[in-house]
Parts: sequence; structure tokens; C-alpha cells
Amino acid sequence: MFENNNFMVNLKNISNTYQIFLVIITLTFGLVACKTQNHLSTIQGKRISVDENLKEEPKVAAFILSYKNKLDAEMNEILCYNPTILDKSKLINPYQTEMGNWMSDVVYDAAKKWLQKKHQLNLDACLLNHGGIRAILPSGKIQTKHAFEIMPFENSLIVVALKGTQVKEMLEMIYLEKKPHPLSGVKAIKNGDFIEILINNEVLNPNKIYYIATSDYTANGGDNMIFFLKNEGTFDLEYKLRNILIDYFKHVSTVSFSKEVRLQ
Repeated sequence: MFENNNFMVNLKNISNTYQIFLVIITLTFGLVACKTQNHLSTIQGKRISVDENLKEEPKVAAFILSYKNKLDAEMNEILCYNPTILDKSKLINPYQTEMGNWMSDVVYDAAKKWLQKKHQLNLDACLLNHGGIRAILPSGKIQTKHAFEIMPFENSLIVVALKGTQVKEMLEMIYLEKKPHPLSGVKAIKNGDFIEILINNEVLNPNKIYYIATSDYTANGGDNMIFFLKNEGTFDLEYKLRNILIDYFKHVSTVSFSKEVRLQ
């Protein structure tokens, strides 16, 4: 019995010694590995042209097919009808286009509703940037994909509070640059250096606060609209401009627009 106990003690000692040995070996190789540094010596690559000669990978194509079919069904859904092409290059005058009138009116109506609902404030006008419109609205059946083509960016609807003096700067910029930025809720006539401005059919009050709907891009001074940075507050309505167009298309049976002359 005594000899068996000694045998068990020896086994235990051997086991402990072996574990210590493994720990030492692991730490040793770990330190060596930490000291070893790999350096990138060469980079090799080749140009792959994306054209008709690039073969489709069957496994990848099969994997994305179900997603593609679902996306195509959503993008090709017919929402309404448009009787005539709306093109941002088709001018009413140097400061306006038919498409700009349509788009600013659509955004104005949506912003007016949500500003009142979320903040109990009344919207006065809407100004978007001409360059943000990236495609025409074709005639015929309007599909979801057309909203994505017109507004491919993730721009959100922002309402900016401006004093009348900044609204005047807004009109001065439009007249100076002669860019047909989409504008709704405002009428103005320029006579020399004097600009007569009406908002909601009332003469502009330089000390009044006006609420102007725009995109997050222009609200941050994009497209030279730095007057938006001199604001009295901003309101993010958490509504993508693209989604505003989609909701409009779903709501109407036929697209309509105004040829009203707003700037002279």
C-alpha cells in the first residue's frame, strides 16, 4: 500500500513537471512569434475589364437570383401614370423648370404636413438644388425605379428656420447664379438691385422667422447655399426625398405639375 502511494506521488510529480514544461515551451514560442515581423515585399495584380467578355460566376449568380427577383419586382412596380416628360433642362425661364416646379411642390406638400404634425409649425417655402435631380421623369407608366433614378442619393428632408434677411440672401443667390433651383411657396420680381419677394402671398418681413424645406445636403451649405448655415434652428423630418417621390406616385393616379412663373 505504501509503495502504491509513492507510485501515485511520482505520477503526480511527473504530470506537474510536464505541465510546467508545456507552459515554458508555449511562452517561448509565443515570445519568438511576437518578435517575428512579417513585411509586405510585393503586390501583384491585374486589370479586369467589366465588359461583355467577363463571364458570370454561376454560383454567385445562383446565390443572388432570389434577391434580384425580389428587387426587380419592387423596382418595376407600376405606381401611376405621367402624361408628359419632365426634364430639368426644359426651362420656363432662366430661374425655373417644369420639373423643378413639380418636384419642389411635391416636397413642399410633404414637408408642410410633417412639420405641422411633428413640431406644430407652419411651412413657408421649399428650395432644392437643381443639381440634385439626376434623371428625367419619363412619360407613360411610372415605376418605383424612376424615383431612384431621379434621387439616387440618401438625402433627407430638413426644415431650416431662417430670418427674412437670410431668405433675401437666398433669392439674391438664385438671381446671381441663374440656376433653376426648384422653388415653391415663393414669388419674386427683380428690378435692378431691388427684389420684391412674396412668401405665401405676403411681402417678405426681414425680421420674421420663415420655415424653409430643403435637403440635408443644401441645409449644410451644399451647392453654395451658405445662407442656410445662418439659421435659427433646423428640424430633421426623417424622410428621404426619394421616399417622398415614391409616396407621391402611390398617392396619385396621374402626375401633374405647375407652369407657374415664380421668379421674374
